[in-house]
Amino acid sequence: MSIAAPLAARIFDANGELLLLDVRGLGGVALQLSGTFSATVAFEATVDGQTWVALNMIPSNSSSAASSTTSAGAWSANCGGLKLVRARVTAYTSGSADATFLAASASGRVGSSGGDAETLDGEDGAYYLDVDNVTAGTLVVARGGTGAATHTSGSVLLGAGTGAITSTATLVVAKGGTGVGTHTSGNYLKGAGTGNVTSATPAATFADVSPLTTRGDLLVGTSGAVTGARLAKGSSGNVLTMADGNDIGWAAASSGGGKILQVVYGSSTTQTASTTNTFIDTALTASITPSDDDNKILVLVSHNGCGKVTNNTRLHTKLLRDSTSIATESSQGYTADSGTIYTGSSSWSVLDDPQTDSEIVYKTQMMSQGNNGTVYVGLNSSTSTMVLLEVDV
Repeated sequence: MSIAAPLAARIFDANGELLLLDVRGLGGVALQLSGTFSATVAFEATVDGQTWVALNMIPSNSSSAASSTTSAGAWSANCGGLKLVRARVTAYTSGSADATFLAASASGRVGSSGGDAETLDGEDGAYYLDVDNVTAGTLVVARGGTGAATHTSGSVLLGAGTGAITSTATLVVAKGGTGVGTHTSGNYLKGAGTGNVTSATPAATFADVSPLTTRGDLLVGTSGAVTGARLAKGSSGNVLTMADGNDIGWAAASSGGGKILQVVYGSSTTQTASTTNTFIDTALTASITPSDDDNKILVLVSHNGCGKVTNNTRLHTKLLRDSTSIATESSQGYTADSGTIYTGSSSWSVLDDPQTDSEIVYKTQMMSQGNNGTVYVGLNSSTSTMVLLEVDV
């Protein structure tokens, strides 16, 4: 049944029932369903009066369009250009629903002069206000968009005045970027004045900050120079040494490293005899002045013409540095009786560490242990020798 009026109402209580409204020349239409019911009501429209299609209507409490409902509520839709709209029960179970259509000349939806915000795909304006439903096209800068259809992976967006924002692989220095598209692994970034930062190799970066100027120069740490300072190359044959308590420097190579720096030779043919157990000096002595207090002295001693006569005693000898004993020999000429024995010679090889660079006097002493029989060193003018060798360490 068709009526040429903007209002229509009826009760739905069976499957297939419908409410029809003529909306020719009108801009908007609203539908209200009330009551208690279990049914599905479809919203439909036609232009030619014969072919019916689904009509999307917006619930009063939502922006999501629907073409049917199973519950009470109010819906609205644009109807400009349509001939008829209808509500139709497509599935009924129980209860009854009061249905009312009301049309008006002005649209209740987005648009003007009864126009419609719907597009050819059947979606209305509210659908496109949901950004999740925007899948194609560009949004201009004036509307808060970029104006760009694509954005390359790994690139950044860069403003371009009043035009579209552009997608660029590099961000210029003026915008806080480097201006370089790639940065080689292991390289450093180097400023280039007002231009782009450049990617520089470690060697080039070091060359920029290094104080070295000549082949053979050394980079050394100095007080107050955390980046180091230049130590100019030394002369041929020089070695590095601590110039003071803090810094290194070049110096001529020393003759050290185990080398013998000087040799002193001493000898005696004077006979020395003793019958007491108190040490007395022999005539064998030599003196040396070390060139460095770190150096050591190798002392080589050879006593000749040694022996004892009469009584049960033995010859004792010792080596002294100044007044300090550094070696002893306590068993020469022992016979366990009063017999005479001449042992000939005895010797020492002592590496002494005097820890001084002042003159040192080395000498030997002797005594008769038994405090009775006579003992000798240099008997019958035998030659005894002492050799002092300064060893550089």
